[in-house]
Amino acid sequence: MQNTDAKVVIVGGKSSPGKITIYSDKFTSQATYRANKIQVKVKRRNQIVVSPTSKKEIPAVLQHPAIALSFFASVWEAIISSKLKRTQKKSPLKNMLPLIGMLLFIKRFVAKWHGAEHMAIEAYWRDGETSLEAIKKHSPINRYCGGRYFAPMLGLELLTNIRRVPAWIKPAGVCAIFELDKKRQILQKPPFVKLGHLLQKYLTTAVPGERELQTAQTAMIALIEAHRNDR
Repeated sequence: MQNTDAKVVIVGGKSSPGKITIYSDKFTSQATYRANKIQVKVKRRNQIVVSPTSKKEIPAVLQHPAIALSFFASVWEAIISSKLKRTQKKSPLKNMLPLIGMLLFIKRFVAKWHGAEHMAIEAYWRDGETSLEAIKKHSPINRYCGGRYFAPMLGLELLTNIRRVPAWIKPAGVCAIFELDKKRQILQKPPFVKLGHLLQKYLTTAVPGERELQTAQTAMIALIEAHRNDR
C-alpha cells in the first residue's frame, strides 16, 4: 500500500509490551495488541515536553517511561547520597542489578515490538509504504533509534558504580549528553552509532512476528489517516 500524499513528518516512536506508539510533528498514534485484537488511538500533540535550558522539545526517548524513570531515579539517588554522605563503597554488581534487570526485561518483552516499530517507520520513510510486505523488507535495527542514548548512559552507570565519584555525576552527565547531542549531534558519530547498533542487535530489538508487525502497521496507517483528515 503506497502512500501518494505528501509525506507525514515522523519524529519518533516508542514501544512497550503489546503497544507501539509513533509520533509525527502533529499527532501521536498508539496501537495496542490485546486479546488477539488491535486497538488504535490517535490524538493531537498539544502538550510538548520542553527542555528548560534550550527551550526545545526533549527527545522522545526521554519521554519513554523506563528511561524517564531511570533518569529521575538517578537524580533521587544523588540527593539521597548527598544527604547521607556515604563513604562506604557499595558492591558495583549490586548497584548494577536494577539496570541489568531493565535490559533483560526489554530483551524478553519489548525487543520484538521495538523492532516492528523501527521497520514500519523505515518502510514509510524510505519507500512511502505501509504494507506488511514492504515493512518486512526492512531491518529492526535503526541508526536513529533513541536507544543510542543508552550507550553513554550505561557508561555513566558503570563509572558511578565502579569508581568513587559523586552521585550527582550521573544525572548531570545525562543532561550534558542530551544537550551536546542537540547542538553537536555527538551520538551520530561512528563510535556511538556502532555501540547503538550492537545494543539493538543483542538487547533492545529483535525480528518481530506477525502480531508485532500488524500492530506497528496499524499505528502507522492511523497516523497517516489523521494527517489526511486534518487538511
